Amino acid sequence: MSSTLGELAQERATVRDAVQQLRLTPIMFELGARPHPPQALYRSYLEQSDVFIGIYWQSYGWVAPDMSISGLEDEYVRSAGMPRLVYVKRPAPDIQPGLVALIGRLKDEDSASYKSFRDPAELHDLVLDDLAVLLTERFDAVDEGAAAPEDVPTNLPVHPSSFIGREALRGELRGLLRSRDVRLVTLTGPGGAGKTRLALEVSADVVPDFADGVFFVDLSAEHEPDEVFAAIVRAVPLPGTTEDPPREALARGLRNARMLLVLDNFEQVTDAATGVSELLQRCPHLTVLVTSREFLRVRGEIRVAVPPLSLPEPTTTLAGARGSEAVRLFVDRAAALVPGFALTDENVTDVAAICALLDGLPLAIELAAARVNLFAAHELRARLEKRLDELRGGPRDLPERQRTLRRTIEWSTELLRDADRAALAALSVFSGARISDVEAVMERVSALGDLDVVECLGSLLDKNLLLNALSGDGRPRLAMLRTIRGYAAEQLDSRPDVAEAVRRAHAEHYTDLARQWQGCFGPADRDDVLATLSVELGNLRAAWSYWVSAGDIVGLNDLLETLWGYYDQQGNYREAVELGNDLLGVLALQPETPERVRDEIAVQTSLARSMIAVRGYTAEVERSIRIAIDRSDAVEHARQRFSVLRSLATLHILRADIASGDVVGRELLALAEQQREPALLADAHLVLGVTAMGRDIAESLRHLDESIEQCDAQRTSQVQFRVGPSPGVVAHLVSGLLLWHTGFPDRARLRIDRGIEVAAEIGHPYSAAYAWFHGSLAALWQRDLGRVAQHAEEILRIAEAHDYPVWRALAFILRGTAWIGSGRHDDGLAEVERGFSLYAGLSTPPVFWGELLAVRAAGCLMAGRLDHASDLVAEAAAAIWDGDPVEADLEILRGDLLLASPAPDSAAAEVAFERAAAIAGERGARISHLVAATRLAELRRGTPRAREAHAVLQDVYDSFTEGFGIPQLVAARALLDGGPATTPVES
Repeated sequence: MSSTLGELAQERATVRDAVQQLRLTPIMFELGARPHPPQALYRSYLEQSDVFIGIYWQSYGWVAPDMSISGLEDEYVRSAGMPRLVYVKRPAPDIQPGLVALIGRLKDEDSASYKSFRDPAELHDLVLDDLAVLLTERFDAVDEGAAAPEDVPTNLPVHPSSFIGREALRGELRGLLRSRDVRLVTLTGPGGAGKTRLALEVSADVVPDFADGVFFVDLSAEHEPDEVFAAIVRAVPLPGTTEDPPREALARGLRNARMLLVLDNFEQVTDAATGVSELLQRCPHLTVLVTSREFLRVRGEIRVAVPPLSLPEPTTTLAGARGSEAVRLFVDRAAALVPGFALTDENVTDVAAICALLDGLPLAIELAAARVNLFAAHELRARLEKRLDELRGGPRDLPERQRTLRRTIEWSTELLRDADRAALAALSVFSGARISDVEAVMERVSALGDLDVVECLGSLLDKNLLLNALSGDGRPRLAMLRTIRGYAAEQLDSRPDVAEAVRRAHAEHYTDLARQWQGCFGPADRDDVLATLSVELGNLRAAWSYWVSAGDIVGLNDLLETLWGYYDQQGNYREAVELGNDLLGVLALQPETPERVRDEIAVQTSLARSMIAVRGYTAEVERSIRIAIDRSDAVEHARQRFSVLRSLATLHILRADIASGDVVGRELLALAEQQREPALLADAHLVLGVTAMGRDIAESLRHLDESIEQCDAQRTSQVQFRVGPSPGVVAHLVSGLLLWHTGFPDRARLRIDRGIEVAAEIGHPYSAAYAWFHGSLAALWQRDLGRVAQHAEEILRIAEAHDYPVWRALAFILRGTAWIGSGRHDDGLAEVERGFSLYAGLSTPPVFWGELLAVRAAGCLMAGRLDHASDLVAEAAAAIWDGDPVEADLEILRGDLLLASPAPDSAAAEVAFERAAAIAGERGARISHLVAATRLAELRRGTPRAREAHAVLQDVYDSFTEGFGIPQLVAARALLDGGPATTPVES
């Protein structure tokens, strides 16, 4: 099946279903799990295929650097000689030129069946009909050189249920078994991975290739090597009769046989491996396919791991889930039990979660699907999240060892030595681990005795109870399937004294590691540390949970900085809130001391800031702020006090209590200068830069410039209780907006763009959202609606990825405003309303509430909703704080509304523009001053005050030294030159 993957995902799933409905095997690029480059992979798949199906729509696909055509066209070219079925989706308004040429070519060549379709349902029917006709016409004859299947002796059991998934692996195994150079193939994997069923399906596929038969031998009841060969003798019809021992009888009887033996459940008779190897040496045409939970470790063995079925993405769509093998298996088995069961928008999330909980193991999924006659999908998911025993009561025709998931795992562990069992149980506390970490933890646990850890790990790996894979940082790492880990944890808990010792040792070890990572979030180390922490996060959180349950404040404090720093760097403040709540709960159990009070305040203030990031300014945040403010004087130590005061400063500013924020900012600066730490100085100057904005813009810019300089100088990162955007990003963006207000548009644009770059460089999602938002505001002031819309999309992307409701709301507001400005009035107003509705739960509006209301009012003015715009201006005027930079702009907006009304009030508008000019002139806000002066000059044309207004506008205009291409300066220049100035309503 050939198509681009992204745009035709649903169609590919539809075609795959049609192919499987005819009991054929779809060969699909995305189903491959082999480490080959894509080009080599799809060419290999073509060699395995008998029919080519091309599905095309608009994309021509990617052209690799060493190719002149896309992979899509290369697949078509290389399919020459086989039947081709091509389907093109219509309409295709954005079809790429390369695909147009390819479709024209296949029409000209007339070597393919070519049809168009409009939707997946139509495509399904077309493929089903065309394949049925093709099978009738082209595949009646049996390949020459192969025996007819009905003439080949076999005892392969036939399963009544359909075989789901494994298309690529199944094709690979067919190729191995048909190769004259491959004699022994071992399928290995954990219990329940589907090794036996896969072996039976593949063996059935190659029956015509083995003229003397394909025979299945179940070894689950055998325990001695000699019993293995006796079981083979019982299953295989040997010529004549003999008194020879089983091995010799097989060697003589199969000496010239072209035969495939399928030896199932070999793991408990691995000592027979050498005998199988000897048999292969004496029988040159014999091939053996083995299923086992560990390899045979003999010469010539081809080892093939059977992985779990593919799982959907955690946030999958309906179409995405249908592409998952695990989901398809669940739905197939559930539908067989409950007619009418199907994957829907309502159950897709729960079905996907069930399959993930069960690690994609076919046996576990089949057992789970057997419960759909008792529970809805969401109920089954909830039960599986609690206990492993839910998976029992499998079909009666399954072997006893597979009737329950627990019995399947027990079957695997019955073959273990006592030391291996102890190690397996202890390993359940790890969320994946390096061997060195496992050794370090085990050495701390005297109750485990003198374990040879490496030997035990090797044994568990051999038996597929442990997995060995590369982690995200490229290092080898041990892992355990969730189902096996749950069983191992139960075994550990059955010995409470050992369980406590192992869990404490695990917590101590990873807490020691966390201490080593403290203070390593600076530019030089950040990326490596974050990569390591992302891999070890499960172990660190397990350690955190242990210290919480133990009420150990020391252990929590040792972990806190590293975990908090990680979540801050990821912008994941929901998890940070969870840490804070845990810590407050443990602190509440400690004796009342000054240290406890200090820690509680530090956590409380940081929690408040985190909850603002996650939920907005809610009543819960307000309560946290009041508690912190009432108790803040109890903190005396400089560094701890700085952290508390920094949070308090942010909270004061967000509450628009600028005066209190300024007082705290000055204390922050004193502490930072005492510590001489660049990170602290950057924060302190940032706070003072923000609090000075309404009082003295020049002073504000000096502080912000100093903050930027300190951020550039710092070589480490103060991360304990860090919340929100990076100080360097904030300083760049806020100073950029101030530079705009004060009449330096070019410098403002450079500063804002640099802030967006810094946010990208540090890779901090919350900082990036902050940067895009403020950059979007600047673009709005410059009337660059295209850039506003682009920035809004970036904000929305980050908000959706990290679940930031505040940024999501702001993105909707900005995007809607851009739509209004481009003429999509109704869509834009609805989008702005959508954004504001997300603020419905706020008990206290944020400090930028006035700015948002002004933006909304401007949108209503553009859309002609004048009454609503007037109400919003009045609401914004009541919401702004003393010295708010938006104050002058609100007066300009008020004047514009007065002029735009059906009965224009020029006198009232003139008063509003005069107030705006006075406010802007007093505060040095030259852009607002320019706009107000332009409005007044336009309004007073032809009046006695025209000359005065013209002179004032000229003076303001002459004060500018840059940015003469911005709309505001262009409009002023046109008016000064006597040209047709734009009217306020049109502006």
